[in-house]
Amino acid sequence: MQELRFDDIRFTVEVSSDQTWLRRALGGHELCVQLAIGVSPFAEAGKILALEADLFGFGTVPGQRSRLGRATVNLAYPR
Repeated sequence: MQELRFDDIRFTVEVSSDQTWLRRALGGHELCVQLAIGVSPFAEAGKILALEADLFGFGTVPGQRSRLGRATVNLAYPR
């Protein structure tokens, strides 16, 4: 579990090994990762959590990577 802090707001993020998998999809593969995200109670803040993910591919040269894609989604969460 990782703990992230922003001022007085605390987020916890956890990914367990059984919640990550790769499966065949139409014309390619689908990488699935389930995150458990906890948010501490707070008095003032928005109700939107922006989740951004970058996917990188690694070439044959050690240490060389290239960005394959980026996705950003805004999620509403209750207080």
